[in-house]
Amino acid sequence: MHLKYKRAKKNKNKNPLSHLKYVKQLVHQLVSNFRKEQSRFLTSASETKLDEKLHIMQKGKKQDCAVYSNRQEKGQRLETSEFCDSPERFHMHMGDCFQKYNAMTNYKT
Repeated sequence: MHLKYKRAKKNKNKNPLSHLKYVKQLVHQLVSNFRKEQSRFLTSASETKLDEKLHIMQKGKKQDCAVYSNRQEKGQRLETSEFCDSPERFHMHMGDCFQKYNAMTNYKT
């Protein structure tokens, strides 16, 4: 690869980089492109839930409901085994909780 690079630079009457500098520049370009592409897919919870895409409900271990559960008040901890199969995997009851969570930015009751 470096040989092709050197020939191309010489054909354009330009000084090519040394092999070490060429490899360092190549690695830097590869890593920076990878980081840009990865960050494009990271979204916040509000962007994910309001994206108007199909979010499938799954069943798993019981955890607090993201909409109705409140650990700060006695007797307000509600658990569910159902969760939205989005990257955040928030647990919520099917039906009312699911609709509130996916339709509103301020869904806590």
